[in-house]
Amino acid sequence: MGRQKIGEGGDRISFLPEGIIHCILSFLPTKYAVGTSVLSTRWRYLWTFVANIDLCDQLLFSDSMNEELVHKTIFMNFVERVLLLNDAPFIHKFCLSSKTVLDKSRINAWISNVLKRKVQVLILNLCVGLEPLVFPHTLFNWESLTIIKLCADSVLKVPASISFSRLKVLHLDDIEVFCDQAIQHVSLSCPILEEVVFLNCRWLKMKVINISAPVLKRLVIVDILERKDSFHDCEIKVYAESLVSLELDCNMAYELSLYNLFSLFNASIDICSTRKIGQRVDKLLKAICDVKDLRLSDDSIEGLGVCELEEDGMTDQATPRDFLSNLKSVEVWEFSGSRNELCFLEFLLKNARALETMTIISSSELLSDPDKQLEVTKQLQMVPKGSMHSVIDIS
Repeated sequence: MGRQKIGEGGDRISFLPEGIIHCILSFLPTKYAVGTSVLSTRWRYLWTFVANIDLCDQLLFSDSMNEELVHKTIFMNFVERVLLLNDAPFIHKFCLSSKTVLDKSRINAWISNVLKRKVQVLILNLCVGLEPLVFPHTLFNWESLTIIKLCADSVLKVPASISFSRLKVLHLDDIEVFCDQAIQHVSLSCPILEEVVFLNCRWLKMKVINISAPVLKRLVIVDILERKDSFHDCEIKVYAESLVSLELDCNMAYELSLYNLFSLFNASIDICSTRKIGQRVDKLLKAICDVKDLRLSDDSIEGLGVCELEEDGMTDQATPRDFLSNLKSVEVWEFSGSRNELCFLEFLLKNARALETMTIISSSELLSDPDKQLEVTKQLQMVPKGSMHSVIDIS
């Protein structure tokens, strides 16, 4: 490049090797990559060799274009033209985002197209209208996938046994999962899977989901929607040896079973259900027995029903001592000073021998009652502590 005779303000990018230009274009949304075709004869087809395809209908139209049918037709034709003209030897990433309801048959045709071209990263964020989208069953036939992120009101039919040898990230958002096998047990085996996120998923008529992921580092299960379906009968079993972050915000968190945990450091647990877990508190605490940093909401503690366990003399048996020996910090938000909350925090203060900090963020209700706030503060400060170094911070 240094030898090129380029005038002041000249086009230096055009003198780069094509491989570098392809790399630069791969970071752009496809709309802008395609737009470079008008720059010159040399640039006309450079975008067609880019291995990343990032399509978003909101980038294709101005705010003044409100004709939904025209919008939809233009965008779908644009997607198909991009896939037709793309000459990359394989598709590395296919990202499709649309706030317009697209034809479901064409969506599945696009997915099948990129799967056949050994796509590695598949990201779909779709609006599907009244009828759910049924993903093609061939989704589970491709070992090339390393990242799957599906966000749509959609149906995902899964086989009884799923194996992805290269999958590292799995995100399902608002997906209805079902298996048409007689035995409603599904096994997912992913030897290098590092992150699993389930957001508002429905596990229809499924009894057990076994996830074998020895290097799994992050697990997030969020289900904040109230619904009457068979999710209540489903148990998610996760076999993970490397989990370092666990986030639960779901009505049925105690239906989660974790095995072979050796390195769990952080846990954020929010049990939204008003149903008491009661004696099942042992399952939850044993599941996070190696946790070092624990975050809880007031609903989480109310759901544990610790006071009931203490009255029955079951707390010592239910709680593993290993859990207490590793715990270093606790954070509770929306603390209202209820009996169950105080029981649980007193239990931790008495028994967590490595505890260093307990941070308590008061609810607006407690903040509006200074007398009660002072009372619960004194009560917690007077608890005999298992750790001489523990500090309580109430705000």
